[in-house]
Amino acid sequence: MNKAPEEVIKAILDTLGYATVYCRNYTLRNGAEVQQVNELMEAIHDLPSQIYHWQDDGVERIKLHLECFDHNKWQGSPNLSMYFSDSYDRAKKI
Repeated sequence: MNKAPEEVIKAILDTLGYATVYCRNYTLRNGAEVQQVNELMEAIHDLPSQIYHWQDDGVERIKLHLECFDHNKWQGSPNLSMYFSDSYDRAKKI
């Protein structure tokens, strides 16, 4: 079993934290849509597994999962793929 590189792990954990805080805050609003929460969870649920089942195309696979959450569909929602990419770039510089 291959483990993801440390900079990927940092970016995954950062993205998971960001997404879950967004989801928590979103659900406090009146009229929060269950479908949006479901789509967000669908996009991030496999990220922890990616850490311990790492493959050479792992970064692209992570972005593919995150892009399943269409931030354009939900006003004010985060672009998780961009957030992961930015976090990954920052982690590589450390």
